[in-house]
Amino acid sequence: LALAATLFAAGLWQRHRRPVALVIAAIAASAVLCHGWGWSLQTRMLQLLASLRAGTTEGSGWGDFEHMHRMSERVMGAETAALLALTLLLAWLLMRLAAPLPSSTRSATV
Repeated sequence: LALAATLFAAGLWQRHRRPVALVIAAIAASAVLCHGWGWSLQTRMLQLLASLRAGTTEGSGWGDFEHMHRMSERVMGAETAALLALTLLLAWLLMRLAAPLPSSTRSATV
């Protein structure tokens, strides 16, 4: 969805609808960054969990794991919110673009 939104934003940029294109690109970028951050957290959590189960972790390993788990939930929530906003914005734009545009060759009727 983020890739499709980026391509859509590029098309809008070429049509000189730059404010809308920037909003779409910003939301898509935030979704992608949240996804990457969440993936990184999940990887670190799995490594920590493996060391906790092996008994090689000293100190507050479970506390660190719980902190990363809460952070991971927040990041996934932010990613979901960004993708939902992106979906709604794209649906709204597609409906607006599909609506018939007034013809510049026709004169206004009273």
